[in-house]
Amino acid sequence: KEMNRLGREFLKAAERGNAPAVGAYIEEGFPPNYQDQQTRETALHISAAVKARKVLRVLLDCGLCNFLLRDKGGRLASELAYLFGHDPAAARLLGTKERKQAEAQGITLTRRPKMSP
Repeated sequence: KEMNRLGREFLKAAERGNAPAVGAYIEEGFPPNYQDQQTRETALHISAAVKARKVLRVLLDCGLCNFLLRDKGGRLASELAYLFGHDPAAARLLGTKERKQAEAQGITLTRRPKMSP
């Protein structure tokens, strides 16, 4: 329960663009890849979607992000940066990080999978 509460606070800080708070959570050992139980969004997804570039920088600088995590809709952070954040530069940067991580793990990266009927 405590982890869920902290997770909600961590994700809320990312949504508000509060880079110092997000950085403090990470410095204290909170996992930067924490996913909301309902939406499966991470701080990376949220900060990309709301164009919180300072939070994105904190997350990228920590060096621990899993760029291949998908939200409940099967979307990568780069897709949210483009679709909701209207931030093509962040989408390109995240897309590059996703491709490099996928390549390093021997994974074939695809965009959002098509949902079956």
